Amino acid sequence: MSLALPRSAPRVRSVPPVAAVAAVVALLAVPLGPGGGGGAHPADAVSGLAVLYCALRLVRDRRRPLTRTAAVLLGLPVAGAALAAVGAASPGPALTGFGRYLQIFVLVPAAVLLLVRERRDVRLLAWSTVGLALWQGTVGVHQYVTGTGASYQGERVRAVGTFGRRT
Repeated sequence: MSLALPRSAPRVRSVPPVAAVAAVVALLAVPLGPGGGGGAHPADAVSGLAVLYCALRLVRDRRRPLTRTAAVLLGLPVAGAALAAVGAASPGPALTGFGRYLQIFVLVPAAVLLLVRERRDVRLLAWSTVGLALWQGTVGVHQYVTGTGASYQGERVRAVGTFGRRT
């Protein structure tokens, strides 16, 4: 008895590379745990994996990743954040902040720039962002209606979405 698929079986469409970035957007909807005001979020971990995935694709494909202009534009925030970190009073928080700024303003945008290749990729990323906005709006309306939003001047009325929301 053969377990091979018949030749007429439909092929599974491959997952586009930009799906890693869409996963980061989707994970932004995950609320923080109790007392999780500042620190790593699941979206941070997945954004790191997306950057690593992008780097591995660049090595595998052996292609020049960015134009000279793009490299300069992405290098400017690195220089500014490094200068600020060197001049900081305490080196520990300065290094942490440098890493965070590098992630937000350089690494993830470069990965997005390199992983978006077709209109289909742009569409997937745009719709994932629209989905996140709709989710955030729904959570915000619910918090406003139920009075469970963030405290503002002693009243718990302000809608904040899932960013900083306590579960």
